[in-house]
Amino acid sequence: MATTAQQAYDAIKKLEANNTFPLPAPNKTVHVGNFDAATGKFKYAIKTVTITETEKSATGKPVILKSTAGEIKLANVVNLRLQFSVTNPKGTFTVAVAGIEVSAAAGERSVTVDVGLSQSVRTPDGKISTVDGFIRSGTAEALLQFRIIRLPMVTGGAFTLPAVPIALVYAPPPGSQNKNFAEYSSMNASSRKISTSMSSGTTNKVGDAYSTTEFIDKISGLASSVQSFLGAFSIVGEDPLKKAGASTILGLNLLSGILSSTTTSTSTALTTTTEHDLQVTDTDTTTTGTPAGSGPGVGDRFVYLRNVKVAWLITNSGLSFTVLGDDGIRSFAAQQLLSDAKAIASSAGAVKSGPVTNLDAATLQMLLSLDPFVGNASPTLAAPRFVPNDPPSAVGSGTDPNGDVLSVSHDISTTDLSTQTSVTTTITDYKLGWLTALFGGNEAKENQTTLGYTSSIQNSVEKRQTATVFFFARPTDPPYAVGLYFDRLFGTFAFTSGQDVVLKKSPVARTSSLHQAVGSASR
Repeated sequence: MATTAQQAYDAIKKLEANNTFPLPAPNKTVHVGNFDAATGKFKYAIKTVTITETEKSATGKPVILKSTAGEIKLANVVNLRLQFSVTNPKGTFTVAVAGIEVSAAAGERSVTVDVGLSQSVRTPDGKISTVDGFIRSGTAEALLQFRIIRLPMVTGGAFTLPAVPIALVYAPPPGSQNKNFAEYSSMNASSRKISTSMSSGTTNKVGDAYSTTEFIDKISGLASSVQSFLGAFSIVGEDPLKKAGASTILGLNLLSGILSSTTTSTSTALTTTTEHDLQVTDTDTTTTGTPAGSGPGVGDRFVYLRNVKVAWLITNSGLSFTVLGDDGIRSFAAQQLLSDAKAIASSAGAVKSGPVTNLDAATLQMLLSLDPFVGNASPTLAAPRFVPNDPPSAVGSGTDPNGDVLSVSHDISTTDLSTQTSVTTTITDYKLGWLTALFGGNEAKENQTTLGYTSSIQNSVEKRQTATVFFFARPTDPPYAVGLYFDRLFGTFAFTSGQDVVLKKSPVARTSSLHQAVGSASR
């Protein structure tokens, strides 16, 4: 039985509760050692190891060099800080490690160097590299050398996101009749097209046949060869199978000699191709509308996934996560989110979640903060999130009772094509037979048929986002007028109030790959 998303989530949370994979410590400070400025010697406070290296002397002979280095082993630690102290200081106390140099303040006898994620690595010759530096007080100085060995860092867990927004459907200005509204549809289509083609070619060859006299001459010319060939196997005790094999070889040589002597031929060719296509397309469309006459910031619709369960993993290579599942899609107008947020705020802590959306105060605030029209009737819609549409505005009046319809769409399509061709097959057919051609007819005929097969698979994914807005304005009403913007974050369209809006396009808008179609029709 397959494990459900909830079961997987519960299992990860149990491991997390048992501290099976503890979270790494953000920082750790290690006291490396003390420097005696009076003697110029540094004493490690951590484990030390002996490092052996081989160098060539001036005479070319190998010289073995040994040095002492400190060694630090870390497990589940992100940021490393190294602390050094000094006794008998003689001046400014300075430490440099891994290219980072830090000096102590006046009167201080310790220095901490933040080396972050520094670590030793294994070199191509199999050795472990060292982190080098120096420590100095006045004129006294000593070299530093140590290894930082980090054990593989692995930790993980799971958490739930109360709401993950996937769309924000903007409501248009309400208009003089308070009837304007918008619909947003998202269409996803996936198609797979399989094409096959069969090709066949026929070639007819016609050659001059042997006459009876020519055939007899051929046989006579080979008679001595036949006798000597058979005589070679007259030894007593010779395997009769070898004699049979020799006779077969002789027969093949004879046929080869006869057939290869054809001198003239003519040919005709005919090729035909047949193609067959099979295409399957799956399409799903989601349509969401805004309340009529509510206007931006109140009638905007939030579409989000509820209770998204996420598993995460941290390793040396970084953070990765995967979505295990969710409780489905929810859609609410901004006025409902605002009402829930107000109910929580006015309850003095008695209400923990909104009565309509069942979301907590922090999640409600997160969603509302994504809408620039909430609490601001005339926000600035700036790049890179918002780019002006082309054309940038729509103005009109005198609509019929069904209103004017403005539709703006954004299309994305991807097509992948793979082709495979099979090996060509050739079939040869001898007409009449060579004996018949030799003695009973004037021509020897050969027909060759070639068959080829080709297949191709084309996978296409198409996504279309369409915002359809309905405007209502009688001849006696003021004209409706809106500015049009594309929201790159959600792939939807925002509408601002304005009369004959003129927008200056930014370089981002000119170079964007958006393909939009705008049309106006009477509904």
